[in-house]
Amino acid sequence: MTSANGETLIGRAAFIDDDGSPHTPGWLASTIAHERNIHIGQLYAVNPVDSGNNWANKGGGYHVNEIQAYDFEIRNASRFGISETELQTVIGRRNAAYDLIAIYPFYTARISSTAGSTGNNYWILPGDR
Repeated sequence: MTSANGETLIGRAAFIDDDGSPHTPGWLASTIAHERNIHIGQLYAVNPVDSGNNWANKGGGYHVNEIQAYDFEIRNASRFGISETELQTVIGRRNAAYDLIAIYPFYTARISSTAGSTGNNYWILPGDR
């Protein structure tokens, strides 16, 4: 979870699922990697289209950034050791974000609808910042 000032907070959801069952230690590792390895990288990435960074807080760009982070988690699920149930949660979140960009042909032509796929181009449009 991210606070209003952009800090990533670790709370109950990192350890306990909504149904009250405990998460695996891999869930926390996967979440930290999602934030650190992908979102921090997005903040520092330079977009060749507009020389800005690949970060967005609105529109399709936000969802594209989440798709990139979820795809990373999915591809590394066994490495992190998340359970099959947790993997399905991540896939569900990824698919929900994809559904929200389905109205943007620019993105859907470059990002596969298949969760965890490789070869995607996640650059966002300047107008989606």
